[in-house]
Amino acid sequence: MFTYRRSSLMLPLIVSILVLAPLAAYPKEKEAFRTLPVNVYLDKLRGAWAGQMIGVSYGSIYEFKWLGHPYTDPLRTWQPNFVANSIHQDDLYVEMTFLAALEEHGIHITSQQAGVVFGESQYELWHANLAARDNIRAGIPAPDSGHPKYNIHCDDIDFQIEADFCGILCPGLFLTANDLCDRFGHVMNYGDGVYGGMFVAGMYAAAYFEDDPVEVFLAGMKSIPAESEYGQVLQLVYDNFKQDSNDWLKAWQAVEDKWGNDDTCPDGKDRPFNIDAKINGAYIAIGMLYGHGDFEKSMEVSTRCGQDADCNPSNVAGVLGTMLGYNGIPEQFTSGLAAIENENFSYTNYNFGSLTETCLELTKQLVKDAGGPVLQFESNFEKTEIFQIPYQEPQPPKKLEQYTDEMQKTLAPAQAEHQKKIEKMHAIQLAESFNTWSGGWDLESCWMGANVGIFGKYLGRDNIFMTHPLQEQPCTISRAFTLPSGTPKLHLEVSAWNACDRADFVLCVYAGSEKLYESVICFDDPQNPWKQIDIDLTAYSGKVTELRIETAANGWACEGAFWDKIEIR
Repeated sequence: MFTYRRSSLMLPLIVSILVLAPLAAYPKEKEAFRTLPVNVYLDKLRGAWAGQMIGVSYGSIYEFKWLGHPYTDPLRTWQPNFVANSIHQDDLYVEMTFLAALEEHGIHITSQQAGVVFGESQYELWHANLAARDNIRAGIPAPDSGHPKYNIHCDDIDFQIEADFCGILCPGLFLTANDLCDRFGHVMNYGDGVYGGMFVAGMYAAAYFEDDPVEVFLAGMKSIPAESEYGQVLQLVYDNFKQDSNDWLKAWQAVEDKWGNDDTCPDGKDRPFNIDAKINGAYIAIGMLYGHGDFEKSMEVSTRCGQDADCNPSNVAGVLGTMLGYNGIPEQFTSGLAAIENENFSYTNYNFGSLTETCLELTKQLVKDAGGPVLQFESNFEKTEIFQIPYQEPQPPKKLEQYTDEMQKTLAPAQAEHQKKIEKMHAIQLAESFNTWSGGWDLESCWMGANVGIFGKYLGRDNIFMTHPLQEQPCTISRAFTLPSGTPKLHLEVSAWNACDRADFVLCVYAGSEKLYESVICFDDPQNPWKQIDIDLTAYSGKVTELRIETAANGWACEGAFWDKIEIR
């Protein structure tokens, strides 16, 4: 670090020139360094995190609401308090796991080290993230945890929604951002799943120096292989934009026609649900281009594209927040942030206020590691720091990595065998967890989906356990013991999923072969969501009896059962 001390009346003028000189747009010719005053960086940094928070909250109620078709009806009018939704969004707190990993292991962290930190996380996960964490816990370290041999979700959206930090920490450092993406992205993804993160990170890196959203998009596009399927999707969007820069629906349809059914995720087979990175990446691109730099319009267009309609506007708004700076985001969207600035994001020690200091320190390290000094000027009036950012041209990884149809066919047997091992591991762990939670009840035939197990807080209660039927088999909870004499009863407190109007399940209770109770349990009374059920066991008092509780599917739409109490009274 170079320190200049005031020795003449000219120093304030020198500092002013350095600080007030306009930031160069994304340079068209190679330069040695680009200047970025730290105070400008901090404004853009806050804009990046604020944008993510605003974007995910903006689209939160529309996530997977529109599948395979855009939405053209009015969206809800934004209210400042909506942004509080971001505190509990996995779009943010999962990403911060990797931020913490960088703090713990340093900027040269390996993919395996990042995987270990990720494997220790305790929050709910889905798709590629869930498969990767299962792999790591089963002894398959990163980067193998993201390889298609072990992770059939490798092309899913997961790293794309978590890669923002790689670009946020790397102003103008495209190669450094891609290097971070390579190490972190392969924890849970491969090929296009990683390229999605590189595209997003590349746009963030450009947004520190560029005020044209088209140029920001192009920098992101140059950060991934043009011949990759992800690169082809982005090119398709861009070609349509060049033909008509206002008709985003035409671009949406072009993407849907070519890529709408291309999803390797098992959950996307034979239905319009699509969690694939590249089609959702296309919706990010559509928002960036057809929003024309307007913060709200860009979020709106991306949201209207459908599918993962909270993650995609979060990426868009984060990039635009960086480009505009925090002070450039319309006040109607930032006015609600003050109320939650010091509230930690779920599962993290970070809040909107503390992220600034953490990211600044990491960026200083990354800039220095890339060969750029951080200049410091001191006068009697103030201290000014300036990043000298080494010029890096956005460019793709040298080797193309693609999960092809041929790879899918070749790896199918190994994937199936691996899945059996993971399911067996899940079943053992889940049964042990339920036995401990319930005080001795056994659990069988339970689906191993993402939300099953200790659910945490739900409908105002803590330490809730979720179960779910396994295909056509009911989920079974059982226990054989001698019932107390007198008038014993089985007391249950249970609820259904509150996120779907078709969510319900059939609850049956047996003593031996005798059915004692049957009812459909649904979320039909928000004021009293917990069903309290007492089943008389007087006829079995003092006897050794096997009690069996079954939850069966009733239409296959969100059949989860949420348990608060299972006890004999």
